[in-house]
Amino acid sequence: MVWSSTGRACLIWLTVTLFVAYQLLVQMSFGIVRSGVESDLGFTVDLTNFLIMFYAVALGVMQLPVGLLLDRGNPRWLLTAACAAVVVGCALFASATNALMVAVGWTLAGFGSSFAFIGAGYVIRRWFPPRAFAVVFGGTILLSSIVGAGAGNVMYPALSELYSWRETLYGGAGLGVILTLLIALVVTLPEEDREVEMDTKHDTRSTPSIVSSFDAIFDRPQILFCALFAGATCGNLIGFGGLWLITWQAKGWQDSANDAAMLNSILWCGNGLGAPIFGLLSDMIRRRRIVMVLGSLAAFAFNVLLVVVLVPYSRSFLLWVLFLQGFAWGVAPLAFAVACENAPRRVLGLTLAVVNVFGVLMGSLLQIGPETMLDGIDNPGRLELSRALLPFVVTAAIGVLLAMFCIRETYCRSLPEKMRQARRVIGQA
Repeated sequence: MVWSSTGRACLIWLTVTLFVAYQLLVQMSFGIVRSGVESDLGFTVDLTNFLIMFYAVALGVMQLPVGLLLDRGNPRWLLTAACAAVVVGCALFASATNALMVAVGWTLAGFGSSFAFIGAGYVIRRWFPPRAFAVVFGGTILLSSIVGAGAGNVMYPALSELYSWRETLYGGAGLGVILTLLIALVVTLPEEDREVEMDTKHDTRSTPSIVSSFDAIFDRPQILFCALFAGATCGNLIGFGGLWLITWQAKGWQDSANDAAMLNSILWCGNGLGAPIFGLLSDMIRRRRIVMVLGSLAAFAFNVLLVVVLVPYSRSFLLWVLFLQGFAWGVAPLAFAVACENAPRRVLGLTLAVVNVFGVLMGSLLQIGPETMLDGIDNPGRLELSRALLPFVVTAAIGVLLAMFCIRETYCRSLPEKMRQARRVIGQA
């Protein structure tokens, strides 16, 4: 189905991957331009922090609706409209003269950004066979991390010295216009999928209701186990790498802010590299579960080394531990692969959304939880921080248990493939 049009599939993959990278660049931009925004518009720090929330809220609220829309609409026009929404949001933010314009623009950008990651996974799953999904999706994480997070960390500080915050955001909007046109021209469904879409276009019976879509998810415990596994791995990465690693190193081990940020970037580099390698290994041996067990065990072990073992490591050893911790968390995309392999084709978008929601939700909880445990402690020391970060270790242990005892092997085969094989066996009998 796929490999006869490999070149086109790869071009489509690159396009949706660029959308994920673009979304990361936009998400990072507020942190870079906030000082200029506060200065020019007279915002207080509290007001700026409040406005930042609009993007995150829009991004989070839209996850499940995005999955439902992808299962019912054409991904070309959905992703085109989503990228256009990010462009308009950035342009509105760049021209803002008050807090309301910033809030509306940033909300619109968050709304459009919510389609990027799930939309990329959906398009990849439709174009590539199950046995290649993990490595291709892992490649999306790798390239988007390099372009979005890596290049953004270098590019934005340089741009902030050369251009005003308005010019930077207008430039981002211009980049988005090019990407919007690229998505509209390149992204499409495979030929056989378009034929099915045309055949069922006017048949309302072929479109599942929202209730039946959720029933299809919750009737399959394996999808929910995969969502929990994503929470235990991807959520751990978001919570630790997104916030607490820098705090842990700066306050627990008295590293400078720059050194702590550098260590954090090592963690994310490891994750970006681990995602495609775990995917490639899993696809090559046609096994998911054993790779998930090994990856989650490694993640748990390195988590213990970082949080529980309060021994001062040499800088070189710490760099390796952080890199390998991030690398081990690269096993998380296998949760998306296994979930899709257990899902009916009609709810692939919602399946990806549910798994992603669990990962993001757990990441948010793990960011908030330690802060609550440290409430009332003005200057927490190493021991207090270690205790507050124990939920990360517990969550990592849950990931191991899920991989070992709950998630079943799919052998990289989708649900329709398994059903066809079962029918052949019954027919032969």
